[in-house]
Amino acid sequence: MQPLLKEIGPPDVVTPANRKQQRYVIATKAWFSWQTKDGRWLEGEGITKNISADGIFVLTNLPLTAGASIVVIVEMPALKLIPRPIKFCGFGKIVRIEPEVGGLCGFAAAVIFDDESVTA
Repeated sequence: MQPLLKEIGPPDVVTPANRKQQRYVIATKAWFSWQTKDGRWLEGEGITKNISADGIFVLTNLPLTAGASIVVIVEMPALKLIPRPIKFCGFGKIVRIEPEVGGLCGFAAAVIFDDESVTA
């Protein structure tokens, strides 16, 4: 699947008054694992809608649950200044589920991205 990141001009930034961090509108591949209520870990994938320093919003076709623990891996595509894709990992909790729109639902997760997980 081809990443949907646009490489034109500065990134779109969304910072509503109630947000602590700027959110960058980036559509790229994300893989995730979340813990179910019975303790099992399930895996899925989706496309990011936006990313901030402490969170992420992902569109997917899977039914996740708010409050679940989650691990997210995001792959940023190669760009002119960075000739190879970069993957980074975050750990956190799902804080919100958005209803289905066009076959996809979405989830927001409070995530701490691990600086040591970045690979080029």
